[in-house]
Amino acid sequence: MNRIYRYAMSSSSVRCLGAMALCTTIVFGSMARAEAASATSDAGGKTLQIGALVYDTTIPYFTPMIDGENQAAKDLNSKIDVQNGQSDLSKEIAIIQQFISQGKDVMVVTASDSKGIAPIIKVANQAGIPVIANNTVIIGAESVTYVGSDNVTYGRTLAKAACGLLKGHGKVAVIEGVLGSSPQFDRKAGIEAEFAEKCPGVTILADQTANWDNAQALSVGQDFLNKYGPGKIDAIIDEGPEGVAPARWAHQNGRDDVKWILGDVPKAVAAAIRDGYVAAAVWQDPKEQGYKSVENAVNWVRGNKDKVPQPRDYSGNLVIDSTNIDTVKPY
Repeated sequence: MNRIYRYAMSSSSVRCLGAMALCTTIVFGSMARAEAASATSDAGGKTLQIGALVYDTTIPYFTPMIDGENQAAKDLNSKIDVQNGQSDLSKEIAIIQQFISQGKDVMVVTASDSKGIAPIIKVANQAGIPVIANNTVIIGAESVTYVGSDNVTYGRTLAKAACGLLKGHGKVAVIEGVLGSSPQFDRKAGIEAEFAEKCPGVTILADQTANWDNAQALSVGQDFLNKYGPGKIDAIIDEGPEGVAPARWAHQNGRDDVKWILGDVPKAVAAAIRDGYVAAAVWQDPKEQGYKSVENAVNWVRGNKDKVPQPRDYSGNLVIDSTNIDTVKPY
């Protein structure tokens, strides 16, 4: 569906035709502010004003990530304004527009739609406001760097874990994240590539989104198990941790024939691994991601650009199972 987004700014006028269309802007006050900030910034630095968008602050993974963002801002003499996009692209766009109007020095953006957010990010680019992409990449507009997992590798790691558990042969289903977000499509690409190239004996029966939502994941997982009875499916991969809900349901309803491989290790997943009804999960550190995104933002604005890895600042991934669950700190 095409939509028209209109924004009136005190220092600029913006018109975006559709979530993917070109934004045309006339930027006056924001450009002047950016030039002044550039002229006066130094290593000691003023207190920077950071605008942070998180597309849904209720997603459990983002709680420690936001903690990391706040901690870095505190440590680095900066003030951060974290706003919740409520998984609504139009609200995310409005938040970025507000940050531009407020003259933020830099932005840290975790968007639900890597392409849909691009037009308003272009406005920030034109206003001279640097943007750090955190957890999800930005496609179609400039970001200083991306902080987070290499999600294709992350997907490959999920598939490799499944392949090992199935000894190279079996049938799986995949529960996906928010469609259009970089973790969703990159992890899917990694899963498919790993099976095709390294583990062709595993077949993907079906895939369906659950939007990183526990209730939706429970429903999707139940549908998979009802559709594919014992002997018809061997494993279910969830790109996120929400699969712990259907994994628990499966365990309670006599479907321990299906192995569960999940993304991320919150406390509920760690408990499920210890209890034996989740076979494995892929670990990434959300607090570290949040901290590094703000650290990179501050370094960039204060002129320490050589300290900012570009174009990617990747986090490491590790397969966690019952043998090494005690080596990580679940969130």
